[in-house]
Amino acid sequence: MKAQRVLAWIVFAAWLTWATALHAWLGQHGTGWLPDLGLVLVFSLLARLEAADAPWLMLATVCARAALAVEGHAALAAGVLGLVPLVLWVRGTFELTAPAWRTLFCGLFVLGFDAWLLVARHVRGEAGESSFAGALLGLVPIALVSALLSLCCGPLFASLPGLTPLRRRTW
Repeated sequence: MKAQRVLAWIVFAAWLTWATALHAWLGQHGTGWLPDLGLVLVFSLLARLEAADAPWLMLATVCARAALAVEGHAALAAGVLGLVPLVLWVRGTFELTAPAWRTLFCGLFVLGFDAWLLVARHVRGEAGESSFAGALLGLVPIALVSALLSLCCGPLFASLPGLTPLRRRTW
């Protein structure tokens, strides 16, 4: 791998870490209508990435999210390892850079990933007394706002400084 691409993956991990940290900082106020900035960044880049680069994206995503996450690292890794190949499969059928598809599938991506983490918390007994259905319903606003952010800023997220060497997918 060229040094330029290695540096681009490091920059992606830094952008993702900052997005995750900003999401956590903004989430301290307890609002449910906060987009998952990191997952929108991952989805935006994944829509434009060569499929052969998916393992690097998964590694960078797991490392960046695990650095700041309260969730179990195994649950994070399993979620990323499950959803990224799924998005690659969906990308073969739908044009994920088109606004409508990008919005729909980013919302589903965020909802699926957050639902997986919720299941992991409930299995480990860390969810407390809250009901699973109520907690799952609480993820819908996050997915909706993330989908809208993807609609408005998806191409901008994929064009962040330093990420150009990673966007090589041709049509």
